[in-house]
Amino acid sequence: MSEPEIREIYHRILDGWNRRDATAFAAPFADDGEVIGFDGSQTTGRERITAEMQRIFSDHATGSYVGKIRGVRMIGAQAALLRAMAGVVPAGQSDLDPKLNAVQALIAEQREGR
Repeated sequence: MSEPEIREIYHRILDGWNRRDATAFAAPFADDGEVIGFDGSQTTGRERITAEMQRIFSDHATGSYVGKIRGVRMIGAQAALLRAMAGVVPAGQSDLDPKLNAVQALIAEQREGR
């Protein structure tokens, strides 16, 4: 597992969100992966993540994320922690809204070569 691979996972997740594509958003997650939403809600499992993202995209006008990776730290040989700052351009707008800035974290683990 390399730092570029970890960064690619993060970018794939943001791209799925920004395209409002629930399947693409959930694809990088393990079968037992977990998403913690901005409100603290937790969704576990790729299938459930896909379903929840489909619900969100259907029910809400979502903004677009602009993420800036602040660092990637290896946690042993098979895992890494990525930290990023993310801003949101609200739906229908063209500028970031500083009130929506967030710190994001991604933990990635290599299992069975994946």
